[in-house]
Amino acid sequence: MSPFQQPYRTDKEIAMKPRSAAILLLALVLIASPVFAQAWRAKIDEALRKKVSYDFTVIALADVFRLLSQDADVNIILDGPATVDPTAKISFAAKDMTLGSVLDWITRIAGLEWVVQDEAIFITKYPRLSESARRQIDARNVAVRTESIKTWLPAMQRTLSEKVSVSFVQKSPSDCRDSLKILLGVNIIVSPNIDPKASVTLAVSKMTAENVLSWVARKAGLDFAVLDEAVYFAPVDEIRIMRSTGLDLSSQGKAHDLVSFDFNDDPLDVAIDALAKKSGVKIFLRGCPDPAPRVSLVGSDMPLSAALQAAVSKTGLNAVVIPEGDTIVISIVAAPPKPVVAPPQPAVQPAPQAPPAETPAATTDESPPGAAAAQPEAPPGDKTGP
Repeated sequence: MSPFQQPYRTDKEIAMKPRSAAILLLALVLIASPVFAQAWRAKIDEALRKKVSYDFTVIALADVFRLLSQDADVNIILDGPATVDPTAKISFAAKDMTLGSVLDWITRIAGLEWVVQDEAIFITKYPRLSESARRQIDARNVAVRTESIKTWLPAMQRTLSEKVSVSFVQKSPSDCRDSLKILLGVNIIVSPNIDPKASVTLAVSKMTAENVLSWVARKAGLDFAVLDEAVYFAPVDEIRIMRSTGLDLSSQGKAHDLVSFDFNDDPLDVAIDALAKKSGVKIFLRGCPDPAPRVSLVGSDMPLSAALQAAVSKTGLNAVVIPEGDTIVISIVAAPPKPVVAPPQPAVQPAPQAPPAETPAATTDESPPGAAAAQPEAPPGDKTGP
């Protein structure tokens, strides 16, 4: 065969050629897909760790997310207007906060959620999320909590343990926030769901910053939490939900940390110390009898406050578990004395009584109807007759 002559191919071989090319192309796509997915996901994860600063005052959601998208160079997509109102206004300010935390706060304030999917950050409402997207949020919350302990939380705890003095006279929670942000140098966010008429009058000296936050919140009828690189003032019910789900990293929130333990005839004070070390929380036991009663109790993934209550109850004592700023106090409450009941006395049998003596029937001048009247008896020798 001449080197310039094309080899002869059958119709079957010619038909198989495009099929083989398609199979090869599909194989290359399948091989490249995981690598491509890892690439775009890595880019978004890197953007979420980027430190940013923003100060939005009454800005439409669509404009807020457009600015975030441009600054981070990632795609941010809002759900349809029937779910996410792009014209809804929002106010938010934070300094040197990761983009991930900024997204958490903006969506939390707006009642929304965000997930990473298909090369974008998708903004929607929780009921619209698939089961896998909800699992992504749960996993992200756990990861953020673990990462917080290694990054921003230690500095926040040091700041909140410092002694400060404040004086507020009829100040709104927002005004208190602005003053405390300057004083403490931390991000403080106020929920949009607070009572607009709430005010704070408070003057304290040389008090830990965390207790100052607690008093400011209480004076305004609110509570506070520490999460996502900020302090958050919000209605009590909202903070209670955060604590029950393990989001709050303040000392009060740590009362809801999950702990596991195995006490085998340990003194109560030793058991409490063990729980303090496991949780990293200062715990004070007040009013414990000496010697301390012993406790045998096993628990797994139990909220710290419940574990403390269970350990005390196991000894037969009563106690109140009280989070107080940066500590938890267990106050043993003396049980009310049992009423003294006198022993039953033997029943006293009454003395037998003699039967009543027979007495002659009394005579009266009156006789029962139909009875003859009694006649007087005549004296002897005196006879009467007709």
